[in-house]
Amino acid sequence: MGGVPRINFPMVDVRDVAKAHFAAATRPEAAGRRFVLCREGIWFQEMAEVLTAEFGPNYGTKTNQIPFWLIKVASWFDA
Repeated sequence: MGGVPRINFPMVDVRDVAKAHFAAATRPEAAGRRFVLCREGIWFQEMAEVLTAEFGPNYGTKTNQIPFWLIKVASWFDA
């Protein structure tokens, strides 16, 4: 793909997930309940920029944003 779509994705730090699993396993009041973890959302473009900053431009991450209309047209040809 030549870039990233304008999509916001909910994210959570894996360390927070580990803490939540531990808390759920050790607290009796958590038994049989479900918990949703989400700290904030991040745009795909921001994710791509973080990956490029961390691993360098040769990592292959595209940081430019693809317009919605182009994604819509492409969806007619590629499910």
